[in-house]
Amino acid sequence: MPKISSKSSPKRNDVSHTPAASKKTVVIGLLGTKEDKEGKESSKWRPSIHLAKEFPIDEYYLLYQRGSRRDRFFGLATNVKAEIEKASPKTDVILVPIRLDDPWDFESVYKGLYDFVQNHSFCMPMESEDRFVHLTTGTEVAKACWSILAFQRFFRGKLIQSQPEGAPRIIDPDLEKYRGIVDLFKVNRGEGKKILKLGVETRNPEYNKMIDEISVIAAKADENDPILLLGETGVGKTILAKAIFDYLQESGRFGDKKDAVFQQINCAALTTSIVEGELFGYVEGAYTGASVSGKEKEKGGIASEKKGLLDSTNGGVLFLDEIGDLDMKVQAALLTAIDNHEFLRVGGREAKTTDYRLLICGTNRDLRKRVRAGKFREDLLARIDTFSYTIPSLADRREDIEPYLDKFIEEWNKEKSVAHQQEIVLAGPPKMEFIKFAKSESESAWNANLRDLKKFARRAAMFAEKGTVTKKVVKEEIEKLKAEWVQSAGEVLCDQPNYTLLAELIGPGAAGKIDDIDLVQLLHVIDVCRKCRTCKEAAGLLFNHSETRNAKSGNGLKEYLERTKAFAPEKGYDGLSFEAIRKFSER
Repeated sequence: MPKISSKSSPKRNDVSHTPAASKKTVVIGLLGTKEDKEGKESSKWRPSIHLAKEFPIDEYYLLYQRGSRRDRFFGLATNVKAEIEKASPKTDVILVPIRLDDPWDFESVYKGLYDFVQNHSFCMPMESEDRFVHLTTGTEVAKACWSILAFQRFFRGKLIQSQPEGAPRIIDPDLEKYRGIVDLFKVNRGEGKKILKLGVETRNPEYNKMIDEISVIAAKADENDPILLLGETGVGKTILAKAIFDYLQESGRFGDKKDAVFQQINCAALTTSIVEGELFGYVEGAYTGASVSGKEKEKGGIASEKKGLLDSTNGGVLFLDEIGDLDMKVQAALLTAIDNHEFLRVGGREAKTTDYRLLICGTNRDLRKRVRAGKFREDLLARIDTFSYTIPSLADRREDIEPYLDKFIEEWNKEKSVAHQQEIVLAGPPKMEFIKFAKSESESAWNANLRDLKKFARRAAMFAEKGTVTKKVVKEEIEKLKAEWVQSAGEVLCDQPNYTLLAELIGPGAAGKIDDIDLVQLLHVIDVCRKCRTCKEAAGLLFNHSETRNAKSGNGLKEYLERTKAFAPEKGYDGLSFEAIRKFSER
């Protein structure tokens, strides 16, 4: 390390930086191939030398470009070093050759400067040093790269800019010190969350926390960081996956991939061979129906093969919906593709490379149960489960029903208002009546989650009178929803008439929450009551092995039916009764 001979230090102007006695001041700067050249006029300003005169420096790393001819800039660098000797005898000058293939190429310059910072450990904080990058010399590209390195905290130090007159200016790249910029970043992050929530001002804390985390992860994740979305049918897994794509696109995360796309496939809706062919692509004739169309051949690809979703997203987002239903053989191939970013086409032998930026998987199944049942690979689950989120059901975030309802009515108006020449309004008492029903745990089940709510909004808008959704329309659509919930539950769980009776008396929401073991017993009791003329007759059949007089007299049955009020405490009723069951049966 060459040292400058000791000479009296020239007088300095006042500067904003006063180094602590125990700290060393380090400056890094590019050689100014034009600015630092000695001119004919003795008064010419030479930035690197001028900085040494005006600023106390212990070590000066002077970077110069290393070209094919080694001495191209070495002579100038040696000359500038000698001039600094005269200006600041206490400064150690270190000449550092760096390779910049093209000083105006951003990637080349950024990589060269980044490598220098890493190799000299300037990326690590050092309590014993005050570090500065001299911005005045170098191309505009170099100045931009230095600034980015500092603001991204890859270079741990400050920026300094010398000027012909006066003290140099210092810029601290610690953004936390600039309240206005921090607030702006917060606003931009808020815009990103708004995109992820489709512009809906959701109120549920659990859901909002999930969106906060996804906004951070989606911005940083790549092909090595899949996201797994879990939740019931209709909670919005596909909607959220598409919103993540929109968020990445809006925030410029796809870079120069202008044609990045969102691609999706429902793994449960297609046969195994078709799912495999759609995912990986196929060679023509690999299986029945595996043909390559003329359009695909015209795109410039290999005439005998069709691309799959894994290599046709153009750096975009690939969403695999219902991944829990994927065939085990396809799961193995998918795991290889995720791990190695390579795969084989169906019927092919040449390895292909994945081109998605982000992989999102979704399912309404319990994947851990599927693993225990031998229907899902444990290693694949471990691979896609790094960032896993369960979207809460609509029944578990009823406070979000109103803003989503407003969103769906707004969507209807955007689609239909021009054709219908009027906007639909759902407000006042009709809206209040629906919200009261929608938030009632005993009245509303929301089995299909957002799909049910969107269905209500569109049907109510369709039957609106003169642009207004009336109370009459709201009541009719509520009854339709109730009937659908009763029917779907009845088909799956039990005999339809008995479940319909139960749901009508205590509400479909409450009926849907009764444990299966209790439900089976209760429906059997209802069935017996419907077939008997008196409560005593029904009790005799139900308590046929009981020796107590209370049971066989009918009082035991009455007490049992009254206890059902616990299934719907908010409804405010006294439980079922033999008379109510008979009355329903006789209708």
